[in-house]
Amino acid sequence: IAVNASGQKLSKQTFACPIKHQNPPLTVWTVLQLLNQSPPNELKTYKTLEILAWASENWSQRKLPTVNQLEI
Repeated sequence: IAVNASGQKLSKQTFACPIKHQNPPLTVWTVLQLLNQSPPNELKTYKTLEILAWASENWSQRKLPTVNQLEI
């Protein structure tokens, strides 16, 4: 669950900004960054499915941030 600096779950109830749909590959790349998965910068220009394939191959649960580390 992604939370804000106050520890509230990001949702419509807490007035979180919606995900922008204009550039899905960049959105997926940004979420991978948020989750500490360290996607390479060149992936920003790849297609969404290619980025997801990279994520599937390189996923590390150990890298996931804790609530104390994650601030949006």
